Amino acid sequence: MKSKQIAKAICMEDVKIIPFQELAKLIDHYPKGHKYRTCVLWLALTGARVCEIEHRSFDEIMGKYWIWKPRKKQRGVRKEKLPDWFWEEFQRYLDTHAYKRKDVFGIKARSLSRKINNVRDDLGGEWKTMVPVFGEGRGGVVRWEHLYKLKNVRHNYVTLEHYKLSEKYGGDVAVSLLARRMRHSTHHMTASHYIEKYDALGAEKYSNSTIAEIMSQSVNQHKITEWF
Repeated sequence: MKSKQIAKAICMEDVKIIPFQELAKLIDHYPKGHKYRTCVLWLALTGARVCEIEHRSFDEIMGKYWIWKPRKKQRGVRKEKLPDWFWEEFQRYLDTHAYKRKDVFGIKARSLSRKINNVRDDLGGEWKTMVPVFGEGRGGVVRWEHLYKLKNVRHNYVTLEHYKLSEKYGGDVAVSLLARRMRHSTHHMTASHYIEKYDALGAEKYSNSTIAEIMSQSVNQHKITEWF
């Protein structure tokens, strides 16, 4: 890789979000009701970890709410009200795919990530960009990985919600409220691991919109990408 490309990649490495218009490219790559599209929409609307796509159960669905127990260093349960258009797409998914009651999406996180990797060339642009991962205390590049990863979708959710809560209550209160909503074990986890640069996401532009409203542009007559 040329030195200029490496310098650009190093600058990008610290930004762990996927701009909404780029996320839209991924979502709209698949038709409505497609398994991978439905999975990515679920992750975008809930802010869940990618691993939480595994073993989702019909028992977790109550009306328009999806209620589930998070994994890793989280406690309690998450509860998210999902929009009508998601449930319509979800029904289309159920009508066209085999599934199990205790494993609705029927896919592992790693498998879903690999499926996304298979369409990076079709998506083009920064979806193909690689960034360096540095080893602690070793001073060199340990490996290269893709700039846009599925786990970054969670950062979109947290960053936008933090911006809106900060505008209303101030930064400290925003972190506290968001940590409670995400069921993080500490406020530090929320602040240090998931809140990204507002400008990178364009948070101010979307400050009056919910994640559901932003994502809805992909399921109406126009694709998300035509909205930006």
